[in-house]
Amino acid sequence: MKLPHDLEATILLQNNSPIDDFLGLSPNQMHHLIYDAFSDNSPVQFRNDIDDTTLDRIPLFRIVEEYLKIIQRDKQIKLTPLGALPRKVLVELYDKQLLPDRFIESGITKLMREENCISIWSARLAAELAGFVRKTSGKLTLTKTATKLLDTNNRLQMFKLFFRAYTGKFNWGYHDNYPEVNHLQFAWAFSV
Repeated sequence: MKLPHDLEATILLQNNSPIDDFLGLSPNQMHHLIYDAFSDNSPVQFRNDIDDTTLDRIPLFRIVEEYLKIIQRDKQIKLTPLGALPRKVLVELYDKQLLPDRFIESGITKLMREENCISIWSARLAAELAGFVRKTSGKLTLTKTATKLLDTNNRLQMFKLFFRAYTGKFNWGYHDNYPEVNHLQFAWAFSV
């Protein structure tokens, strides 16, 4: 059944008109932000001119890069029997001081396991979710995608894949020990 032309025009106008409760965004824009934040129709877009200076100021991304470089250099990382990163890798990443942990810095916690440094733990998980790292038989290796991005120094594409994984696949509440609140991550693009 086809809608009358005037009704169709009214619906189109309503769905594309700014709404105060949406901070001036239209219902269509809100739909894209919540359900497909990276579509061409979304108000949130990646810039194609993000330079290395800007990428260097994103600590969690920098940890991911350094983590991938360690795997690239060593060809693989053998995990502990419990499936965690070995302490040697944790110390190497932490010593870069990309995102110091206040509990480690104050001496409350020691860097003995991944769980002691949430930024390294999060970077590891985000790298796996982004498709940069593969886990096989207790060893971590780089995927072809990560190898190609590192070899060509395509940091912008690496950042885009990391960001998509971090916002869309990684559970932000994983480490905070609070009850799950889905709408915080669900509507991240609206916050942006």
